Amino acid sequence: MHYFKNLKLLLLFWALLVVSTATKAQNIPNFDFSTWVNTSSRNLNNWSYQGKIDKDSVDPNNLGVTLFNDTSGFTSLYQIGRRFPDYYNGGFPISGTPNNLKISYRTDKLLSDTALVLFGCTRGADTMPIILQQFFLFPGQGNSSTQATANFSLTYSHPIAALVADSAFIVIYSSLRNKKPNSSGNISISNIELSNVQGFIQDKSNLRLDEWYTSTIEHPQNWITSHLAYYNNKKDNQVITLSSKFFDGSKNILELKTQPLSVNNEKDTIAAWALTNSLQNPNPSIDKPTFSFSGKPGAMEINWTGFLSNDDRFTATVNFFRGDTIIGSGTFSKSASNYNHSGAIPTIENIEWLPNYNEMPEYASAKLWLTDSSFSKQSTTSSFVRISKITFLPYGLNINKKQNRNQVLSIHPIPAADRVFINSTEIVKRFQLVNSIGNTVWEGIPLDDNSIRIPESLPAGNYWLRMALSSGTVTKYLQIIR
Repeated sequence: MHYFKNLKLLLLFWALLVVSTATKAQNIPNFDFSTWVNTSSRNLNNWSYQGKIDKDSVDPNNLGVTLFNDTSGFTSLYQIGRRFPDYYNGGFPISGTPNNLKISYRTDKLLSDTALVLFGCTRGADTMPIILQQFFLFPGQGNSSTQATANFSLTYSHPIAALVADSAFIVIYSSLRNKKPNSSGNISISNIELSNVQGFIQDKSNLRLDEWYTSTIEHPQNWITSHLAYYNNKKDNQVITLSSKFFDGSKNILELKTQPLSVNNEKDTIAAWALTNSLQNPNPSIDKPTFSFSGKPGAMEINWTGFLSNDDRFTATVNFFRGDTIIGSGTFSKSASNYNHSGAIPTIENIEWLPNYNEMPEYASAKLWLTDSSFSKQSTTSSFVRISKITFLPYGLNINKKQNRNQVLSIHPIPAADRVFINSTEIVKRFQLVNSIGNTVWEGIPLDDNSIRIPESLPAGNYWLRMALSSGTVTKYLQIIR
């Protein structure tokens, strides 16, 4: 009898050891924010970028920008004006719907790569683009003394006719490749113009390519922060030094806070977000792998303090990948007005895994950000969040039911074809539908009957449905069939 009892205890010990080892044996990049580094760079006014850019050294008037490729990655350059950095929701202001995009460029140094230009424009809070198109800049065009010029016709695509756009975005990728370019080369761009049907050329103040400044940013090692993608109205040779470090008397912790600035008598703010990037991806995002990971945790635990005002929202998302496909996801989100979180009790959030899929993740990506309640704009400057540590807890951990919002919300049918219904004891304020590679393909507010219409344009496949409640965010797996 004692033999079997001891055998059971031994088996239980080994089971706990295996779970603990699978959870702890992970290359988690600086999730306690103990190591900080400084990054200095030269930046283009009113633009953000990931990768490497510099002044066009060939242009005698420095009126252009050069985007570089190397064997490890390419460069993306995007105009985001004064808004929270989500260029698909609109960036710089415009007045009128353009019908032509003109770009002057030189690709004689691009070698065997092709550049991609993505352009779109929207109106108000409507996230459906009025125009959304992509164009290609092929290698070998122009030379050291002349520029090639391309005029791209823009096509109206919104289902409501004759809308007038009030914001636009433009993104330029120096290579079509997802991860690594074909060669080490560059593309130089000297002019970008928009015009409408009457031939009126849009105000180019947001598309200038000749104003530069230098920044030195202190940030957690293996993380990038919004400061690194900072933009403002500065002139050449100005130097900006920023940090997201907060010292609580015993250790350094990460602080997210929308920062007000006044430069050249112009008021602006810096959005607040941080994203893992230990893989040194030149274009990191939450929908791409950014650090190596092994194990299959059941929850994440976030140690944080902070204050949320005016229904501002703190969100933490972790996606787990097998190759480039998301097989698990967890999101915590808290929106409140005049809410003070002391941090006495860590926040615990379940991780949802792809059903009936037994392969282990190889990579993950984590993002922390502070926004308004809709996720789409910067928070007020009075809100702040300080994160001291993120921990992944063993698979199958019994989470406190008061913190487990998955128990108060369910969706049906699964699989779904044209509509999915939400059963919830709380009001779902907003939803996001994310595909298997992490792209948000549909978002909005549920219908009056607490259902979500699935657009016919979405292909069959596996998706993740994220729903924002008053108490936080719930992530559910959803399969769409056709």
